[in-house]
Amino acid sequence: MAEKANKISRMKRAELKEKQLQKKESRKEEQQKQNAWSQKVIAEEKESQAKSEQEQEQFQKTKKIREKEVELFQRKKRMEEEKLKKKHEEKEKNRKAYLAYLKDMSNRNRWQMNKDRKIREADDKKAETKVTATRDAQRTKMQADVVERQTIRNAEKGAAKKRGESNIKEQQLSNAVREDARKEQAKLRAQEQGSIMQLESRITRERNTAQSYTNPAQQQMEIRKVDAVEQRERNRITAKYTKLSEAIEVKANQALARIAGETKIARDKASREERTKKLEAQTAKNRTKNEADKEMADTKKEADKKESAEKIEAKRMDIE
Repeated sequence: MAEKANKISRMKRAELKEKQLQKKESRKEEQQKQNAWSQKVIAEEKESQAKSEQEQEQFQKTKKIREKEVELFQRKKRMEEEKLKKKHEEKEKNRKAYLAYLKDMSNRNRWQMNKDRKIREADDKKAETKVTATRDAQRTKMQADVVERQTIRNAEKGAAKKRGESNIKEQQLSNAVREDARKEQAKLRAQEQGSIMQLESRITRERNTAQSYTNPAQQQMEIRKVDAVEQRERNRITAKYTKLSEAIEVKANQALARIAGETKIARDKASREERTKKLEAQTAKNRTKNEADKEMADTKKEADKKESAEKIEAKRMDIE
């Protein structure tokens, strides 16, 4: 646009210069004609002076006519010059108006370019802000996932460790209870065996006494008494130590049940803590992601507002 305007301006200046040269040549030619004509008039006047008085009178008439013609020529010349002057002034006025138009167009083009540049900058800034907001939100959410997974792994490890420790403790306490019960039952079996040995020793003496009777009927009767006593005492001893052994077994089972209950409580507590930590990790992750999404949305919304304001401001720019 500027190059085209400069080309038109050069053409106008060249045309004006050509007109001025033509005008100058025209004035020069007219001046030469006038000089030649003046010389001719002078020569004719000189020639007329040599003629007769009659010719002198005719010469005076002719001279007046010539003077009128010169005056008419001069007036015509002045009119032509005035016309050329007005035409030149009109051209100069048009030239200045055209230059003013070109300047106005240049200013308008510069204003439009500045406005377009500011609008592009507003668009680019908004796009960059939105890309950065999206990238930051994604990075925050990815970090939230990492933190959640790490927290869950730590919760699982901690819970597994506590459950393992509870299982080991349960096994150790259960083994101790069983070992104590085994030892107590072994003592009972030894005591039972001792009581039976004492009984057998006593029964042997009593059987020998019964067998010492010479009367067969009395001997058989005494032996049956001894056998009955032996069976009864054996049953009593067996029942006694069976009951004591069962009591030890019941006590041991109660202890094992208590240990199992306490261990289950510990394991359940570890599992509850694990679930709680997992839920808290998930809740924290979701909260962080929601906050990241909200911050991203707010940033993008603010970018849209700022872009709109900058575009409005760009369109309000005055031409310098």
